Amino acid sequence: NGVLFMAFDPKAKEVSKNTAKSKGGEELTPVEKFLASTNTLQVFGQVARKVQDRSTFMLLHPGSKDEIEKFGLTGKSKKPFIVKIENDVDPLVYDYEGQLNSMNFMDFVKENNVALVTDLQGHNFRSVGHLGKPLFIGIVDSAKVGTDDKMSSFVSKLRNFAKGEGSGKDVKDDYKFATMDGVKWSNFL
Repeated sequence: NGVLFMAFDPKAKEVSKNTAKSKGGEELTPVEKFLASTNTLQVFGQVARKVQDRSTFMLLHPGSKDEIEKFGLTGKSKKPFIVKIENDVDPLVYDYEGQLNSMNFMDFVKENNVALVTDLQGHNFRSVGHLGKPLFIGIVDSAKVGTDDKMSSFVSKLRNFAKGEGSGKDVKDDYKFATMDGVKWSNFL
């Protein structure tokens, strides 16, 4: 769906190629060892395991501070953070104010695991419709999006409106925005 949750912690320990033993005696892979090295990464890993079938997660290594700039997160390389990344949308930093736990982060993932403007289909209509906000749906002909300037412009303007550009009011917190193929779903409409 174009959404990625990413974690970074400059205090995370380097990952060695060797496996290590946990207190219980089972072997830990380098990734498990890396995830266990800080509280931020532990919580991130717990939630990622639970919803990996419905979400995309990424870890940044402490040595990848230059990569942080590419995601538009200037000045974030000194503290741990978790962020939602989406194309053409400003990153949404998960602000946990010292209250980082699996339940709170899981709520953040569930609420934000949908693109700012989602393409409604049969597989996601109910899940997007049950996010607790009214749907603002732009009807398109998906065969023409990308090939027809008017249709592409409409989708771009809808995305900009959802971001709050030009409307004078930030509406993205009041609605879930989506497009729907008016040709494919004409009977439903």
